Formats: sequence, structure tokens, C-alpha cells
Amino acid sequence: SMRGKHFTQKETDHLSEIRRATERATALSSQLLAFSRQQPRTPVPVDVDDTVCHLESLLHRLIRADVNLKVNTNAGESFVSIDPSQLDQILMNLALNASDAMPDGGDLEITTSVHTQDDDEQEQVCIQVSDTGDGIDPEHLEHIFDPFFTTKTVGQGTGLGLASTHGIVIAAHGDIQVESEQHVGTTVRVYLPLVRAATSSRSPKAALETSHALKVLLCEDDNEVRSIIQQMLELLGHHVTSVPDAEEALNCITPDIDLLVSDVILPGMNGVQLADEVRTRHPDLKVLLISGYTADVLEQSGIPESIPLLQKPFTREALSAQISALLVAA
Repeated sequence: SMRGKHFTQKETDHLSEIRRATERATALSSQLLAFSRQQPRTPVPVDVDDTVCHLESLLHRLIRADVNLKVNTNAGESFVSIDPSQLDQILMNLALNASDAMPDGGDLEITTSVHTQDDDEQEQVCIQVSDTGDGIDPEHLEHIFDPFFTTKTVGQGTGLGLASTHGIVIAAHGDIQVESEQHVGTTVRVYLPLVRAATSSRSPKAALETSHALKVLLCEDDNEVRSIIQQMLELLGHHVTSVPDAEEALNCITPDIDLLVSDVILPGMNGVQLADEVRTRHPDLKVLLISGYTADVLEQSGIPESIPLLQKPFTREALSAQISALLVAA
């Protein structure tokens, strides 16, 4: 609705601050949900180097100008099984923590590689984040993954960043290790099991880019959210028909629809019931459910494990990866 509108500098500053506040609130909510294990996860094969390269430009904008960021992607086309937004969260948490540890500036280095454990020969992707900051006091080192533990001043840290990172890594069957020396710096290494894509060696991004444009039916009752998701889908190259409820969705279902993207909680028939109904008519139709509710609320909706669930809020990249995973599994 604001397309084409010209903003004054003051309005732009206000909008930027609103966006930053929203991002902070979203990040905190995500960390709380992840830590409490109430946030639904949808792991898919994710190319680690792709993810790191994509986030590099964002990190350059977020960290201070006196922090020199260097990225070395050496893992190649190596996949890990994880929710794409959670891999983003790991990288953002570790990079911003490292930046905060260098109040006078310094070097922040992110390196990826493939690592083999000597004891079981299990191949892992290693994500290493190193800084030249203050280091961690030895007496604090054993508590850094404790929830709400922070050495930052009031208002500067929640104590959830490393706790949620640790929880995500363990849930993904990985490991996280920290080495630190005061006045020298800190190195954090995250190890995630290397996996093979089910039927393709391509990354989800590549699978999407080489596929034909999909005809997507989007069902979302919130007008603003529906508009945003429709724009995301159209920017990914798809043709979108959007509707506010299941009744209208059923009226729009035709054999040429490739994908149904539906909110779970809808007025009247919910997204799970809608998916069941449309797949009785078109068994090959792909379905992706989306929701902003936590798992305890969604349990009542009876979401089957066969239907992937993408948690709101999500990025266009996470949406792309999820759709790509659906195509690869076809």
C-alpha cells in the first residue's frame, strides 16, 4: 500500500527504527521458543556455504565498522539437515556475540570446512567463528550455554543467544565447542552431521532456480501477511492466487495448481483439513503449511508429519529452501 510513496528522512529513520525493534522482538521470541522446545522445526538439506555467503552481506551491515569481517567457505556443496532459519540464527548469534566481544574493534572470521571425527569416521560440517576480542573469563566459560547467563550490562544482553544456539545444535545431532583466552580472543566451532540430499546433489536453491515457475494457491486470513507472502512467492518466480479462507481456496483448486501454501489456523476449516480435502481431489498436489503459533497450540490441529510446516516469521530464503525441498522429494 506504500509502494511509490516518497518518505522524508525523518519518516525513513522512524521506519528503520520500527523495523529494528520488530527484528529484535522477533529474534527474542524465536530464541525463547527454541529454548523452550516449543518451536516447530522443519529440517531440510541446507548447503552451509550457500547460507554463509548469503548472510555475509547482512552481517557486514549489522556489525560495527571497526570490526573486520572475513569469510572463508571451504565446505563446498556440503549439506546439513536443519531448519534454514535456525542455521541463520546460529550464524547471527555467534557473529554478533563475537562483534560485541571486540568493543575497540578487531577481526571476526567465519570459516567452513568438512571435518571427519576420528572415532567413528562420521563426516561433519564445521562452522568456525573466531574473534580477537577480550576472551572469556575461565570461571564464566562453563556457564556460557546456561539460559539467561550473560556478562553484558542490563539491556545489552538476554543471555539466550548462546543457550538457544546450543539447543539448536544439539537438536540437530551436532556439537558445539568453545576455546577462549583472555585478551587474545575466542573461537567457537559448531559441528553438524553432513548429509546427502535424498535424490539430488544440488542445493535447494539450485533446485528451485532450475525448476519451472509453479502455480501456487496461497491461503492466509491476515491481509497484510498474505500480501507479504504473495510478494515473496512472486519474487521467487511463481504465479500466485491468494485467498483469505479455506472455502475460497476450495473454489480455486484446479488440476494445474502445483502447490498449496496455507496457514494452519483459519476461520472455519483449518489448514490441515483444507490440505486433506484438496489432496483427495488432487493426490499429487504439494502442500506447505505455515503458522505463527507454538507447538502446544498446533497439536490440536493434528498436523501430520508428512506435511512440512514453516514457522512464521520466515525469510524469503527459508521459504525458497522449503519449496525446493518439496520439489527435490518429488
